[in-house]
Amino acid sequence: MKRTSLTPHILAAGVATVVLCGPAVRAQVGQLKPMDDPEAYAVYAGLLQIAWSVRFAHVKTLVFQQETGTRWECVPSGKPLEAEWKPVMENLREENAGVKLLQAGFALGIPYVVVPTADLQASIHGVPNSPWSGFYERYPDSGGFIVASAVGFDPLTRRAIVYMAYSCGPLCGGGSYHFLEKVDGAWHEANSMGVVNCFWAS
Repeated sequence: MKRTSLTPHILAAGVATVVLCGPAVRAQVGQLKPMDDPEAYAVYAGLLQIAWSVRFAHVKTLVFQQETGTRWECVPSGKPLEAEWKPVMENLREENAGVKLLQAGFALGIPYVVVPTADLQASIHGVPNSPWSGFYERYPDSGGFIVASAVGFDPLTRRAIVYMAYSCGPLCGGGSYHFLEKVDGAWHEANSMGVVNCFWAS
């Protein structure tokens, strides 16, 4: 498959607090739909190969927020999203119309656990005057936690868009949307000229 080239423009937005999926905090977990599409987890696995927490923090076990999350106030734009990537973005919005629950047990290339948002909040804010100490006491080799959206695909399941963010401390974290293509049976971050992407960082 032909790989497109990418020279994205980046818009940065500073964030000084840990970002958790707000709607998921209020949702009743028992009423949410599980996310059980193996191809979506294959996309996560492809993206994690270049993720900061895997490449630089050398984590032993990843921690995922169980509830999916996105940041619709900061989404990509540009000509490709009006053409070849349009159906992918449309499917992304459809798949993330409601919060879903990530599942354990899929092959991501590194061990992982899924933790409800309420439990993450309790561990982060549970020790007075010492934010995050409770989290790292419970998950010492995690490098923080990851929030991921459900994955949007094109009709042929050859292109994908997903939001992924990580939080690792009071002023430590970042997130953005990622474009991926399936090449030789594996998902790789795609390059697409004309995409205006954005990210947040703290």
